[in-house]
Amino acid sequence: MNHPSYFSFKKEQPLTYDTTKFVVHIEDNTFWKNNAINPENIAPLGLHNWYFITLPRNAQHLEGVLSIVKNFSKKQNISFASPVFYDAFGNPLIPTPTILLQCNEQTSITETNEMLQAFDVQPTTEQAWEALPNSYILVSNSKNGTEVLTQANELAQLSSVRFAEPDMIFAGYGHGLPNDPGFAHCWGLHNTLESGGTEDMDMDSLEAWHVTSGDASVKVLIIDTGVQQDHPDINQDSGADFTNEPGINGGPGNSCDKHGTPVAGCVSAIMNNSIGTVGSAPSANSVSARCFISTTACNGSWNAQYSWTVNALNWGQTQGFRVSNNSNYFGGTSSAIEAAYEATRSAGMVHFASAGNNSSSSISYPASLPTVNSVAALDSYGVLADFSNWGNGLTICAPGDSIYTTDRTGSAGYSSMDYAWMNGTSFSAPYAAGVAALLLSIEPSLTVDEIENTIKTTAIDLGSAGYDTTFGWGFINANNALASIYVALCEGDIDGNSMVNVADLLAIIDQWGLIDSPADVTGDGIVDVSDLLLVVGNWGPCE
Repeated sequence: MNHPSYFSFKKEQPLTYDTTKFVVHIEDNTFWKNNAINPENIAPLGLHNWYFITLPRNAQHLEGVLSIVKNFSKKQNISFASPVFYDAFGNPLIPTPTILLQCNEQTSITETNEMLQAFDVQPTTEQAWEALPNSYILVSNSKNGTEVLTQANELAQLSSVRFAEPDMIFAGYGHGLPNDPGFAHCWGLHNTLESGGTEDMDMDSLEAWHVTSGDASVKVLIIDTGVQQDHPDINQDSGADFTNEPGINGGPGNSCDKHGTPVAGCVSAIMNNSIGTVGSAPSANSVSARCFISTTACNGSWNAQYSWTVNALNWGQTQGFRVSNNSNYFGGTSSAIEAAYEATRSAGMVHFASAGNNSSSSISYPASLPTVNSVAALDSYGVLADFSNWGNGLTICAPGDSIYTTDRTGSAGYSSMDYAWMNGTSFSAPYAAGVAALLLSIEPSLTVDEIENTIKTTAIDLGSAGYDTTFGWGFINANNALASIYVALCEGDIDGNSMVNVADLLAIIDQWGLIDSPADVTGDGIVDVSDLLLVVGNWGPCE
């Protein structure tokens, strides 16, 4: 017990006890009336009916924590009691009575319940998430977090189990730093030096919008603290709440839930409506998935449970959403979250997340996952922003410094002007997600690999030639990405008039046998019969 741990898939991860406090979940407030606890030692966790209780000084040691947790787990009106753990990054992790489990594909639900008979958990009756086959949310019969952690660890080590972990309460932060509000042109979309920087150091969004500004059928899942559902300058569909708080439906749930609204604005703030700002895919739709509950300190921190993010990703897949964005830093890692990102990517959803704001060479989680595109922040000179993370696994860079975007309206936001200046990789990530939405707007059949490869190969190279860990594949370019797909959709259109016709056929004949020629539409190195057949096969107007 001196060295607690949990299992990320089959790999053991160390934990450390916090010996100064523990956590309880109460059934109702009569608990406080029946138990003499100094109010100064009670602090709300930020989730409904969860509270920290500071231990007496003479009990602030391992034996004291374990003894008091055991004692409180037996009290009336207590649903659960648990120690507070810290992971390897120093972030708090708190077990709940539920365990997230995924069995190997060859394990049936009957076999799963037979396996569970050896554990003090309730039988399972149905799969938890469509995105994760053979996944289950188990309810432990124990009211003690230490025992639930032990149950999960024992399950995790079984050969028939892919992963098992408590549905931890964990903490995280949004990657955004608010600045003063004001009105300015969005340099990241079209840089004319009115906001400073280097001319044309932008995503070439204005040029890309001549092809498409997005399509309302393309949905971008915004995993965050909620998006104001009635904001007048965001194209969005109705969202959903995954925090179990009633009546939220994707909107902010408290006065500190500010972060999601400016993030969504970077994707789909409305164009040509004579107000405010514009997103990188202004005619696509954002959809809020509220997965985090902001702490009332309003410092950007929040609390959540693993299953909330998994539920949101699973919901996004079942709704047919093709793009997700998560502009947050998670405290610690989760097997279930990692598996959900992997499964939904395999099912066709392309994921983006912010690289982090710690001026560090380490990409933050979940952007560090191989199934997620990590996005660093650039300033208007094309220089890595001084707050931005970089490092191995970085995918791409996008504007993230002095970004003018939507804010919660009135006094509820970062400013009182309905819009705000924002700094952070929180805003570079949704800008990049918007480019993926543009690609899907002109060609919905694109695979995740095709979208990601297009974004990488059409980026503007910065720093060392080719891929590097400072800029990844470079500065994402919306116009280049769309042009690449548009050309692919119009193979054989040699003269670029959006038609494959006799002019293109004559160009093939005129350049027959030449190498390194625009008429080599098949790209095999020579103009020959294969190019002729391709032109004939694609005859007519481009799609």
